[in-house]
Amino acid sequence: FLVRPAGSNTGPKVTITASQPGTTFSDVVTFTATATPADTVAQVEFSLNGKVRAVRTSAPATWELDTTAVANGAHTLSVRVLDADGSDRLTTDAGI
Repeated sequence: FLVRPAGSNTGPKVTITASQPGTTFSDVVTFTATATPADTVAQVEFSLNGKVRAVRTSAPATWELDTTAVANGAHTLSVRVLDADGSDRLTTDAGI
């Protein structure tokens, strides 16, 4: 985590729309990240297993994962959202 002075911008709140833990995916799956307040979002990064796979410049943001391009098994999806001030927020959905 990042320590900031009291009263400083702590970055946008981010939510991933995905699935319930244990869901099996096939073909192409679309993930959506929403951030509030959306009007301050400068960048949204989707990462799979620690590697940035897609970057978007507004929210809500979507990313399509071609599941045939990854090995079967558990994976970790993370979304990092940066606002115009450079503050960021990271969330992880370990249930994919």
